[in-house]
Amino acid sequence: NYEAVIAADPTIALNVGTINEKMVSDCDALSKSLGIPVVAVDGDLMAAPEAYRFMGELFGEEETAEKLAAYAEKTFQDIENMDIPDEEKVRIYYGNGEDSLETAPVGSPHAQIIEMVNGINVAELEMGEGGRIQISAEQLLAWDPDVIVVNGEPKADKSGSSAAEDILSNPDYASLKAVQDQKVYGTPNAPFSWVDRPAGPNRLIGMRWFSALIYPEYIKCDINEEIHKFFDLFYHVDLSDEQLENVLKG
Repeated sequence: NYEAVIAADPTIALNVGTINEKMVSDCDALSKSLGIPVVAVDGDLMAAPEAYRFMGELFGEEETAEKLAAYAEKTFQDIENMDIPDEEKVRIYYGNGEDSLETAPVGSPHAQIIEMVNGINVAELEMGEGGRIQISAEQLLAWDPDVIVVNGEPKADKSGSSAAEDILSNPDYASLKAVQDQKVYGTPNAPFSWVDRPAGPNRLIGMRWFSALIYPEYIKCDINEEIHKFFDLFYHVDLSDEQLENVLKG
């Protein structure tokens, strides 16, 4: 709420998202309400390097920002170099919510990571308001994806790993290929989801994690080492082995 923001006495605010006329209008309105400058930052994942460099210049932290930008660029390049043949691309369902039946269709910013890691999003449906849509269990059964990745429901304190267990143990889903192959996974959610919610920097380590999950024979990296590197660079945290295990539990 405005009172809490004003009480914090910020000198500037950042609005991260899709830069368009509406966003610019929102920034102007927010600036007028708060009495401080509000700066729009492009939230598109592919724009991450430019966004970090822009913020580095804005805050006089160019050296740190360049390290973040370089990390993002190397992540994109490493995954692009995997060169997955079309016939080997994995069909993926990404679920949200307590029942995991809320999904992000093709073209949604919430599902951008799937396409970027050379996966095939099975949810080829018209996008709903906010970039997500509710589906039925019958629809999931009809899609019959190779891999299911679920986020759980943070608002209900339901983890990704718990949501994955629910699908694996649900007899209604026993016929699904992903269930039979035990390829149902919960997303790590520390400190935020590695796929979206929010669509922030955790998507960068999410790309590494997702790629190692679905294409272990193509991506050449030690995922645990990459997680250590990401947390050190972006959050200034040197993860212990126990913390790393907890992070991966989702």
